[in-house]
Order: sequence, then C-alpha cells, then structure tokens
Amino acid sequence: MQISGGTFREEIVDLLVSDDNVLAMLDHRFEKRGSEMRYATAHLWTVRDGKMAGWRELPDDQDEFSAAWS
Repeated sequence: MQISGGTFREEIVDLLVSDDNVLAMLDHRFEKRGSEMRYATAHLWTVRDGKMAGWRELPDDQDEFSAAWS
C-alpha cells in the first residue's frame, strides 16, 4: 500500500453470509499524489471448516479501480 502513503481506508457497506461464502460490499479511498482516489468492490470469501479458503476482489468499475492503482 505504499502508493497510498498510509491513507488507505476500506469501509464495509454490507455483508451477505452463508455457510460457505461471505460477500462483503466495500468502499475504498486513499490519497495518491495529492488527489483522493475512490472506488467500490465486492470481496467474495470462501469458507471451509470455519477458515478462509479463498478470496476474490470484484471491482464495481474496472477502469476506476485500475486508475486508482496505476
């Protein structure tokens, strides 16, 4: 997270939970070169035996996500 200079923030907007999956809806923001970067994602966590077994990040807007981290 060096690009954010320690300003990265991630806020959970909503959680949907089942036995095997957690879907977290998130808002992200940080400062990059004097500008505020913002984007939304969904994180899908797979759970097996009570432990995290997988993770995927699904940006709401791929162009916005790519611009934030480029």
